[in-house]
Amino acid sequence: MTCAEGRSFTRPEFWDNPPELTGFASPETAHCDEPEAVSERPLSLAWITDELLAYTRDVWSRHLGRDVSEDEAIEMLLNVKRLAETILNITQAEGDADECGDMGAGILA
Repeated sequence: MTCAEGRSFTRPEFWDNPPELTGFASPETAHCDEPEAVSERPLSLAWITDELLAYTRDVWSRHLGRDVSEDEAIEMLLNVKRLAETILNITQAEGDADECGDMGAGILA
């Protein structure tokens, strides 16, 4: 079968699961295969580019003296993101940050 754009698609195996096993009816619409360049990471991780992931793996592999897996690098990046969000939330709650998230860095210049 082909999609509207003329690309072929593969029917996912989960479509063949009976609705009573999943609790959901099988979708009636076909999904096109994505281009090969599209990452298989979920959209919530779209901010993690392939370049950032490769850089993180390289830096931490050199620091730790062993290869860092892609999953480990993603976990590291997520932990840094969560830390930054926590710090930003605390400083905004205390009134120490302006609307752009400046936590006083402007006074160092």
